[in-house]
Amino acid sequence: MRQTALHRLLIPLAFSTLILAALPVRAVVPTQWIAKMYTEALGRIPDQSGWDNGVNNFNSAGCNAATLKSHGQPFYLSTEYSNLGYDNAARLLTLYRGVLNREPDPTGFNSNLNALNAGTSWSTMVGQFFDSSEFATLAGTICSSSGTGSYSFNSRAAMALPVTTTGFTGTQAQLQSALNSAGSGGTVTLAQKALVTLTSTLDIPAGVTLTTYGAPGHNKYALMGRLVRASTFATPMVTVEPGAKLLNVWVDGARTNVGYGDNEINIEVEGGTGTTVSNCLISNSAGWSSFHALGTAEWNHVCGGNTITNNLVTAYSSTHYKQTGATDISQWTDGLSIACENADVEGNEVVDATDVGIVLFRSNPAVQTSLVKNNKILSAGNPAYGGITLDPLTGTDQADYTGSSVQDNVMWTGPRTHFDIALSVGTRPWFGSSARKGSGASVTGNNTGTLSVIADSGIAVSGMLNAYVQSNTITTNLQNTCNCPNDPAHPTITTVNVGASVSSGWASGTIQPYTDVLYAQCVGH
Repeated sequence: MRQTALHRLLIPLAFSTLILAALPVRAVVPTQWIAKMYTEALGRIPDQSGWDNGVNNFNSAGCNAATLKSHGQPFYLSTEYSNLGYDNAARLLTLYRGVLNREPDPTGFNSNLNALNAGTSWSTMVGQFFDSSEFATLAGTICSSSGTGSYSFNSRAAMALPVTTTGFTGTQAQLQSALNSAGSGGTVTLAQKALVTLTSTLDIPAGVTLTTYGAPGHNKYALMGRLVRASTFATPMVTVEPGAKLLNVWVDGARTNVGYGDNEINIEVEGGTGTTVSNCLISNSAGWSSFHALGTAEWNHVCGGNTITNNLVTAYSSTHYKQTGATDISQWTDGLSIACENADVEGNEVVDATDVGIVLFRSNPAVQTSLVKNNKILSAGNPAYGGITLDPLTGTDQADYTGSSVQDNVMWTGPRTHFDIALSVGTRPWFGSSARKGSGASVTGNNTGTLSVIADSGIAVSGMLNAYVQSNTITTNLQNTCNCPNDPAHPTITTVNVGASVSSGWASGTIQPYTDVLYAQCVGH
């Protein structure tokens, strides 16, 4: 959720340190490791039963190189992994990323590829990675008892892999030329495993489709054509013009390689009708969001309809707390930031965003009518300010959310992370009395599945009038992570399952049972 200098909230570091110190001591469970075995090996968010099994196993067995191997090796030898249909090069890429937490080095990669091609079994290769001295050293970091379980991602630059299909394999300039020449209705197809490094924004023109040969889904990310940020430039990596489509492509922000810059997000959609981003892997953004869909409220990008479906978003290298020596508090990253007034946001998977997993912005003067449905959001090793947030931002006019629906989304946290507010309907918790009020949103059926979230508030309705908030089942392990709510009239209420600022005039409508409490600009660390 983007916050300009006007919107940023800085809580003194000493205060946030006191909050963290007050949290109960937990067993060392390598939560981000558990998530990476799914995203880097299987190309998907963990299923809840698998996640719970991993947490329980490490709680019982402890965390060290041996238990990490015992947990991780079966992923690479599973039927699900085998069914991905990877060639040896793609398999090795997933092994480097998942086990060693880095991109391959050319010498080691080529040696291992030659060994596999000469007959070394896959199970032998997997065992060698887990038994390596490099992994033994990394295990100490993964199993650290300090912090939240995040160990980011190594800064090594991506290397080109052998390409074995037809399709585009050239430079950024050549790819831009091909896209410009395709014409509305045309398609440019990347070869599987093609690598295109970007030193400026790549633009997909109106009506043009960019995809990968064979249309691999995000579970087969290692086969996708890959766009990688190769340097700092203060614009999105990829812009998608009205009616254009980005399908089955890996867009990698390479944050740990190029650094952070506020506007250096991965993908920005420029409004329009029929614009689609689907079945992509969106990883490691170097900016304030991983994905941003513009709408009428922003630079007059009228948005007749965006489709944002079935993408996997990972933000392992983003940060939730101010880093020592950092000059800007706002180095966090959203998963999906939706300002389009007519967006269909369904079936996406977001892991370790550090601001908000999915944020639905206002669209003034247009009415925000978007659908956010059946998405999954996990805080594995990185905490976040919110799981899902409906954000009218600041202002004195009212934002109309009539016709919008946030429904049946699933979110949960690990035992070492948290959301300040899991589900926030309005953003008075962020902006206090300067927050703009929204009106008319429908928020129903959102839940934590069989698991739970650690949060100050499971649900907060504050900054939204005439809201319909019903049948949401957010199982919350209430912990005072940031003192939110912080109602001066009720100083003893510092955590709530469901809070709504009704008596203060910041919430109204049909709201499931709640505690009447004011949120006075309390989100932040």
